[in-house]
Amino acid sequence: MFLRSVTQRRGFWLPFVFNIPRRAITVQNLLLSSHNDEVHLAEEASKKYGNPGPTIFSKIIDKTIPADIIYEDNQCLAFRDISPQAPVHFLVIPKTPIPRISEAHDDESQLLGHLLVVAKNLAKKERLSEGYRL
Repeated sequence: MFLRSVTQRRGFWLPFVFNIPRRAITVQNLLLSSHNDEVHLAEEASKKYGNPGPTIFSKIIDKTIPADIIYEDNQCLAFRDISPQAPVHFLVIPKTPIPRISEAHDDESQLLGHLLVVAKNLAKKERLSEGYRL
């Protein structure tokens, strides 16, 4: 019975051979293609439209959107996440916009290092001695 139902559906022999539910394969393919499609669409939009204008982060930096700011200097700003995924969850963002790490310039290495040092110091201040993720 199972063999007949599988062979009647063209192209779905894989679940029978590997005993994998068809739904799992479909969901996995959708997830993988969705991520790739998102990245591709973002890259295309970036090429087509250039600078999209103010982001939520730029609005937090210029204080048009309120945030629970825990640190600020002339290079970066740190604030608590409004939807935390951990007991302590904060973001450290540069005041100079860097949309993606792949778009960071070599001359911004000091800024990128500064962001890591600020994150380390804030983690210490928040008593995250057991470890944390960046």
